[in-house]
Amino acid sequence: MNRFYFILGVFLCFACVKGTKAQNMNSPIFKRIQNWTFPLDKEALENGEVVGYIEFLDKNYESFENHNDDSKDFLEHVKALDTESDFDKKDEDYYILGTKVVYLVDAPIDYFNKDRLTNLDYFQSTMPGYKLQDLNNNTFAIQGGVMEPDFKFKVAYVDVENDLERKGNDLKNVFRTYKRDQIMPSSFTWQENFDYGRVMFHKTSEMSKVLTVYYPYEGNRTLVECYTLNYLYNVPPALMGGPSMLIDDLKSGILSYVQSCRKIANQAI
Repeated sequence: MNRFYFILGVFLCFACVKGTKAQNMNSPIFKRIQNWTFPLDKEALENGEVVGYIEFLDKNYESFENHNDDSKDFLEHVKALDTESDFDKKDEDYYILGTKVVYLVDAPIDYFNKDRLTNLDYFQSTMPGYKLQDLNNNTFAIQGGVMEPDFKFKVAYVDVENDLERKGNDLKNVFRTYKRDQIMPSSFTWQENFDYGRVMFHKTSEMSKVLTVYYPYEGNRTLVECYTLNYLYNVPPALMGGPSMLIDDLKSGILSYVQSCRKIANQAI
């Protein structure tokens, strides 16, 4: 169950770093922020921390953690990620899980290139516990487990300077909505997760959207910022820890994934 909710929220959102410029770079800390529009916390980032926002709404669109004022703003902040208006076309009400995560990586911006970020071998190396399949045209399938659904995902890589203007309006709108104004990103990936299978005959997720933006940063490093939106049919029952368990697992999963990817980058650079 832990891995399912981790993958659901942050699958393939994170890439990695070489070296250890800060004590926490190999064993990062998750610094949770309660405001979607948080500014860059340079001190935390320089110390290797992963800084992020997590919001989880029930089917009445109220926060499970009583961030009611924030949750109202949250729906406005994430709606641009719903490029196909799945929310309006829903066949039933969803739980809504969203994240915004930023971290600094000790790797040059060209490490995050199209060949790597759309490559089956790279995906597989970051998740050795899963079986992935290349379905062509940057579309992949992932095989879940006993308590984890199968699903498919499609990834688009966009070089901002050379490719953006040739992309569709939906993709350009997503990028322009979420990019930071202070610095110009070099590239971004747009990922759509779909065709989620059932677990124990229960529906799991309607869809998940992931935007990851890559910014060149001083010291030949890269700032990575990732946004996710997930529509869920079910959450863990109270006996298993309920929504709080999901959020705790999500934070742990983010940190584990970042740490794993850093090791891969360290070998590659």
